[in-house]
Amino acid sequence: MLQYIVFSFLCIAGLVVTLIQEAWAKQHWSYPYLSQISSTLLVGGVLSLLYKIFIDRYTEKRLRELLRIHDSVDVSGLREVQLDSQNYNFSEFLARADVFEVVMNDGLRWIGNYSVELEKRFARGTSTSFFFADPAGLFLPALALKTGVAVEDLKSKIVQTEALLKETYQRSSKKGLLEIYHLKNYPTQSIFASEDHVVVTPYQCASGRRAIPLFIYEDNSDERCYVRDVKNDLKNVRNESKLVFSSAKLERAIQS
Repeated sequence: MLQYIVFSFLCIAGLVVTLIQEAWAKQHWSYPYLSQISSTLLVGGVLSLLYKIFIDRYTEKRLRELLRIHDSVDVSGLREVQLDSQNYNFSEFLARADVFEVVMNDGLRWIGNYSVELEKRFARGTSTSFFFADPAGLFLPALALKTGVAVEDLKSKIVQTEALLKETYQRSSKKGLLEIYHLKNYPTQSIFASEDHVVVTPYQCASGRRAIPLFIYEDNSDERCYVRDVKNDLKNVRNESKLVFSSAKLERAIQS
C-alpha cells in the first residue's frame, strides 16, 4: 500500500511541475530543467505503478497456486473460516442487518447470550425470523437420541427459547418485526442470514460435543454465490414452515 502511495505521489508531483512549467514563460532559465524533471517524475511514477500492479497480480496468482486456493472460493463468496464457532461474536451482525433469518435446533443458549442485542433490534424497524425444530415433529426423537437428552426436555428447551424471544420483544419498543416458525423438516446446519452475508455452522453426525467450524459468506453479485443459494433455500423453508408467532399479528390483535 505504501508503494502505491509513493508512486502516485510521483505522478502527482510530475503533473504539478508540468503546471508550474506551463505557467512560466519559455524564456525563463529554469524551463528546460522543469521540463525534464516533470517528464522524469511522470514517466517514472506511471511505469512504477504499472510494474507494481503487474507484480501484485502475479504474486497473488502464484500465492493462490501455492496455497491451492481454487477460483471457486471467490465465486462462492467465502470470506472467512473460523475453527471454533463458539469464538464468533454475532453482535455486529445483529446490529448491522436490517433483515435477519436464523435456522437452528432450539437456540436457547444463543438467544440468551444475545438477548440485549436482540432487544435493540426489536426497538428499530428490522425484520427478524427464527426457524426452530418442531416440538411435535418426527425429528425431535432422533435429535434426543443423538444428544442424549429426553424428548420432553428438548420440547421444553424450544418452548423456553420461544418464550425468551417473546419476552425480549416485549421489553423493546416493538418497532421491529419478530416471527417464529416451526420447521417442516430438520436443519442440517445452523444458518444466520442477513441481506448480504450468511454465516453457517455444520452439525456433526456423531453424538457428543466438539468444536464446530464457522463459515462466513458474502454476496459478491455472482449468480453462483453461496449466499444466493442459502437465501433461495430460506424462501422455500419459510413457505413450508409453520408460523407460530408474529409480532405484526399480535399488534393487530391488541389494537382490535
